Amino acid sequence: KWAQQQVGARLFALLHTAATPQAKLDNMMIAWKSISLLPLLNQSKRDTASQAVESLQTVQQHMAQTSADIQTLIDTLAEKMHPKALREVAQQVEHVRTPEPQDDTWNSWLDWLKQQFIITRLDKHALERADDPYADTKQLIMQLDTLKSALEQQQWQHIGSLTTLLYQLEQRGLEADFSNESIADLQAEIQRWQDEARMWMEQL
Repeated sequence: KWAQQQVGARLFALLHTAATPQAKLDNMMIAWKSISLLPLLNQSKRDTASQAVESLQTVQQHMAQTSADIQTLIDTLAEKMHPKALREVAQQVEHVRTPEPQDDTWNSWLDWLKQQFIITRLDKHALERADDPYADTKQLIMQLDTLKSALEQQQWQHIGSLTTLLYQLEQRGLEADFSNESIADLQAEIQRWQDEARMWMEQL
């Protein structure tokens, strides 16, 4: 009876970690893994806990791949920017690498952009008159940066719809390997195992 009480108390503590919305994915996986190893747990519960670990590991892999895809898009956009403009963005955006200080090869925004393969349908005369021809690119980079941070920190409420962002990337010839649906699926799978942990707690 004493052993059962000890296991019950340990199980409750682990389930609380697995059920907490603020819990990080690593902590959820550790909690479910620990649950699967508890003595006196019936086989059905043990199998469910093991399934939770496998499922959350898959979610973690998909999240890491999505984060890497977002970083690739940020890097691709940044490569098309004048070094001076890129340094300005790097001061504001976490995931932009600061370029090495150097003498600017190009004397103007236009000279720089003329050397690029694609001017992304910008009108030459409008470009010459623009105060900041990189305004749209900077905004896209900042949106991607916010998305990457929200995903890594599991702050789903800060993600919202990606439809406009994905459309803007497509207009620039960039294809994202993620979508509203794929990110919603990640959130739903995490939510599923949080709900499962809460249900177990109610049964104790």
